[in-house]
Amino acid sequence: MSFAGLARGLVLAAAVLPLSAIAAPAPSVVHYATSLTPLHENAPYTGSLELTYAPDGTIHGYYFPSDYSAMFVPVVGGLSDGNIWLEIGTDNVVRVQGHLHDGVIDGGAIGQTESTSYAFTASPADAGAAAR
Repeated sequence: MSFAGLARGLVLAAAVLPLSAIAAPAPSVVHYATSLTPLHENAPYTGSLELTYAPDGTIHGYYFPSDYSAMFVPVVGGLSDGNIWLEIGTDNVVRVQGHLHDGVIDGGAIGQTESTSYAFTASPADAGAAAR
């Protein structure tokens, strides 16, 4: 097959395939200000999250504690029908379960090593994130 024949075949395939089959939606990145408050205390742990939402519902990113106790902490999770779960950390994992509504994550969390329960909130840190 000649190069010209191959090129015509590719053009024809591109014309027949729907656009969604050619290019997948791009992941979106959202920055959050976070508050993780132990249920029996008043002082929250604060920080920020940078989460990448993939079109298939998977989430990955980083948590940055305000007290600089770590430079960054890896985050993985998932989103389905407004329900969100996140695992923050690798050694002392904090598991968050909550809801994403109007760009805000509200829920609870539990530290898997020390079994401490927390209230968790993450609000968009920039104006564009609220449109998510």
